[in-house]
Amino acid sequence: MTQDLDHTIGRIYEGVSDPAAWADVVAGIERLTTGLAANIQWYGPGGTSSIVTSEEFAEAGRVYMTQQLFLQDPRIRVSERLPPGSIFLCHQHFDGDVVRRNSFYQEFLLPNRLRYVMGGGQYRHGDTVVVAVHRSIGQDPFGPAEVALMQTVRSHLVRAYQLQQTLTVRDRSQALLSAVLDCIATGVAVLGPDCRIKCLNRLAEDALRPGRALGLRQGRMVIADTFLQEKFKAAVASAIETARRSAGSGGGSLLLTGPDRRIFLQVMPVSVMQVGMFDEPAAVVLLSTEPRSLPVGRMLCDLFGLTPAEARVAVELACGATLRELAERRAVRISTLRSQLKAVLEKTDSHRQSDLVRLVLLLSQTAAPAARR
Repeated sequence: MTQDLDHTIGRIYEGVSDPAAWADVVAGIERLTTGLAANIQWYGPGGTSSIVTSEEFAEAGRVYMTQQLFLQDPRIRVSERLPPGSIFLCHQHFDGDVVRRNSFYQEFLLPNRLRYVMGGGQYRHGDTVVVAVHRSIGQDPFGPAEVALMQTVRSHLVRAYQLQQTLTVRDRSQALLSAVLDCIATGVAVLGPDCRIKCLNRLAEDALRPGRALGLRQGRMVIADTFLQEKFKAAVASAIETARRSAGSGGGSLLLTGPDRRIFLQVMPVSVMQVGMFDEPAAVVLLSTEPRSLPVGRMLCDLFGLTPAEARVAVELACGATLRELAERRAVRISTLRSQLKAVLEKTDSHRQSDLVRLVLLLSQTAAPAARR
């Protein structure tokens, strides 16, 4: 019996992802309790309901649910009033006289050879799961040994049901997040440790193609250039650490040069509190192509009052250049560029350089349609 019980409990948890397992669960309950017909019922939000029962009593179970006979079932009303975790035994509440007078027994249960029932579950308004097993008229009522078995099965069923509800909510949240990300005019990917992808939108998926500077390998985002790959992994790790501590400014920016285009990456932290469907801190990667080629400089001047020189500094930094590289390229003092960067941060109300980079990336996507016309 122990082996059969372990198998049945295992199939309960397999039922979370494999609905076919519930038929084995029902058969296991019948064997363990020497019952005639076992069933598992779910009553979800909005009046949704479903039932799994043995094949022999599948038609009776279908009638019970489709005709909403559970609304007439006197056993449910009694069982719902029991203390949480209790096992309901109908013969303790409905004696022979009650059975003879009750229309539900006379018109549904007894014609289907169902007399005694034992069951339990989780009863909450709009969110209920119940497991029950029946015996026929010729059998004895359920005893203490069967009650102990049902108590064990009930507790595992409730845990599995709660897990299934959690996964359903998470799947819906994930689908909603994906739909929202697809509305954004830039590539967005959410990464966990080791650059493993948690979700991404269509533009990011399009960027992760074989033969390009940025790709996908074993569920991870990878960069073809070995040096930039290490820099990228470090940026993702620091972003995740920042999210874990809820402090700091981890992340970073990279500029990738591919055979057909250049890709700008901005890595930022995202905490569990910000995105509740993830079970750990993560990093958000924004992907944009050629922000330098877009008329972002003019937008920075028009929107924030930057001078043309200050706008050029902002765009070059967003493309991955450093102040020292700009100083060498333009043959100017680095102190001059620092003064220009300070002015840019003040005018754009950016607290740090990473905030400025995100702003330029956003403006580049806004300007993209105009640049293509």
